[in-house]
Amino acid sequence: MNSVAEALQNQREQQGNPSIALLNYNQTHGIVGDLIEVGQDKLAVTTNMTQLATGGARQSGEIKTQLTKLTNGNLNSAAHSAGTVQDYLGTKLNQDEIGSIVQNNPNAKFTTQYDGSPVSSDAAGELFVEINGGIETINTNYKNDLGVLNIFKSSVNPGDLVAILGGNTAGINNQKDFWKNLGYDLTRGLPTLFNGGLEANLDNPDKTSSHSGYKCVIGCGDEGVTSKKDFYYDPTVTNQQTLLQDFYLKIHTDPSISNVYHLETTTKEGDEL
Repeated sequence: MNSVAEALQNQREQQGNPSIALLNYNQTHGIVGDLIEVGQDKLAVTTNMTQLATGGARQSGEIKTQLTKLTNGNLNSAAHSAGTVQDYLGTKLNQDEIGSIVQNNPNAKFTTQYDGSPVSSDAAGELFVEINGGIETINTNYKNDLGVLNIFKSSVNPGDLVAILGGNTAGINNQKDFWKNLGYDLTRGLPTLFNGGLEANLDNPDKTSSHSGYKCVIGCGDEGVTSKKDFYYDPTVTNQQTLLQDFYLKIHTDPSISNVYHLETTTKEGDEL
């Protein structure tokens, strides 16, 4: 249900405002048509029957394969909401070809960010680990021991009701405290689901949708910066990394239900948590 302008804004935020990017925009067909489309793709994901994938998912996979060829495996992708379902299915349909390209280039950096995703972060993480050649290869090529967090991050704002459909809870690659998060999603996320992000609610951030508006956490900007699990990339500040919970506070959500929460900290505004 996003407009083109909203999709462009989402892309800039989710990829850290890179100078070159391709926007794969899936136009809305109205709430009924959109639900049928995403429902079919979600069924394909849940049953692992990729042959049920919609044309949009198949085209997304073809585009991603072409981009992987053009960049010799150096590619960062970001997808939001139903877009993550199409990206997951499209990537899975082209897994062998994409994986071959990535693994044949020892210097390739193939990273992916999902935001507000109804696709299980565990399932998506497994897919992107396989494409990158396995955990040992990832830990060698990415020069640290964070494993899947170096190549795939599923980011979920507190209160994002859509992400709970994939078992995803607040934070990064988090599938814990499902019932605690579900209760908060229903009370905080559901009433504001279609209200838009912070930019549309600056006068009343309490009304900000937890599902709209995400920060870049992997492969960000022109330098492909990947922050630690509890930080996000901010192209407007010198150190380029800010606590994710600071963003959660800006949109007036509760960071304590996330797996990136710091009990003892002070925000930029000087408010102690």
